[in-house]
Amino acid sequence: MRSFTNNRVMTTNLTQAITDRREVAWAGDCMHFNSHIDMVAVGRDWTVDPFGGGLIDGKIYGRGASDMKFGLAKILMP
Repeated sequence: MRSFTNNRVMTTNLTQAITDRREVAWAGDCMHFNSHIDMVAVGRDWTVDPFGGGLIDGKIYGRGASDMKFGLAKILMP
């Protein structure tokens, strides 16, 4: 499998944008994957420990419990 070429771009607000490209030998449609990782303020409206990752009634509660981190990791895996 051919590898991806990676390009990191620093944006004006000091965040990074990462693009990857893989050239192939055949013509066809383009597939685009999009994901993000970010940090936001914790806030004050939590009823559970936002860093606890507690299991309540079969659901995980905490920061990042349903974020894009796994999706992003899967996209980047060969």
